[in-house]
Amino acid sequence: MIIENYLNFYDILVNEIAGDIWIFTILGMILILYACAYTNIPFQTSVMLMFLFLSIIVAATTSSLLWVFIVLITGFFFYYMYAKFFRKG
Repeated sequence: MIIENYLNFYDILVNEIAGDIWIFTILGMILILYACAYTNIPFQTSVMLMFLFLSIIVAATTSSLLWVFIVLITGFFFYYMYAKFFRKG
């Protein structure tokens, strides 16, 4: 912990509340799925929210290989959703 940065949200949420980055990631995804199911958000949108959450977590931990796959999968889902939308016309 850096003393000068006493309001470090990453350190507070991940290390102090959850305990580990993997526990925080799993709890965050479960929370996103629960909120999407509670508010009747479609499956594609909830998947995109989960990928957005994962990309924020990966950007905070700076793992470049996983970042590339998340951007690739997110781009594929955007292309698929827009292609399906324009195909219906």
